[in-house]
Amino acid sequence: MTVEQGSSGKTLPMKFMRRLVLSLPLMAIAGFCLFGFVATFEPMPRVEQWIWRGVYLGIGSAAMITIGWIWLKPR
Repeated sequence: MTVEQGSSGKTLPMKFMRRLVLSLPLMAIAGFCLFGFVATFEPMPRVEQWIWRGVYLGIGSAAMITIGWIWLKPR
């Protein structure tokens, strides 16, 4: 099986392309949240620091769970 052909002998399966197109923006969001979470370790008020950590952790986790669901859901 080559890169151009899927298991059915056709060009790249539409399922693969759809999953890739849906997961790329989510990967960017997860990366941004990772960077933002690390940035919260800079000096700032404690309450504000924990609020931003929660926001970044929640959104980043949701993006990663969605990526996993897109790629690993039963067919």
